[in-house]
Amino acid sequence: MHSRLVKPKVSEVKEWFLMADESTPSAKVYYADIDNAFIRVMPNPTLGKVKYFYGENSWSDSRRYAYDIHVKELYK
Repeated sequence: MHSRLVKPKVSEVKEWFLMADESTPSAKVYYADIDNAFIRVMPNPTLGKVKYFYGENSWSDSRRYAYDIHVKELYK
């Protein structure tokens, strides 16, 4: 696990693990191998850009972002 004193860099991540959850099919949510508080959200390319979250609220913030992308696709 990475030190909590410094935010990890994307280049330090060797592998991203998919969070198995189909509640937001428009975006995939991954956590980093070096720290499970480092999360990446990859939406479908036409719906948004890749966004990274880190810290205590990273899980809820990433899920909210993925859900917003999903809702955007539902109502376009």
